[in-house]
Amino acid sequence: MLTYLLLRLFHIAFAAVWWGASLPISRDIRYTLNRADLQFEPLIYRTGRARLFGMGSGLATIVTGLLLISTIGGFGRVPSAILIGLGLAAVLLFSEFFVFGAVWKKLVTCLNAESVNSAQAKHLARRLTYIGGTHHGLWVVVLCLMIFRHYQS
Repeated sequence: MLTYLLLRLFHIAFAAVWWGASLPISRDIRYTLNRADLQFEPLIYRTGRARLFGMGSGLATIVTGLLLISTIGGFGRVPSAILIGLGLAAVLLFSEFFVFGAVWKKLVTCLNAESVNSAQAKHLARRLTYIGGTHHGLWVVVLCLMIFRHYQS
């Protein structure tokens, strides 16, 4: 029982860090691009660290979720909402790495160029905002599936 409770505590803590690490990224990028200052190295560092921290926590969330499923008795013993949430969390982590990551790499390349194309940088920042908003919407779905798993028929 103690193992289950500790795993659940770590699972919830990692999930909170995963969600929280990505919250300020889009706003930080837009704010920095709208300033007159052309110092982008701190932004690249902050965003890279937040992405690394968030994706690491995301992986830890999925691993602790799988460990929780195994302590309960396997995939057949958990509600289907948990399994759907697990699948969506895996899609979310995949999307953060590949979809958000690809646009982020383009933005970093744009910001590291000798002359920064402001219009292109703002366009890429807008795309990152849309992707981040989609991720947060998916997060709400995953969270609802996990919280309300006991209320399904």
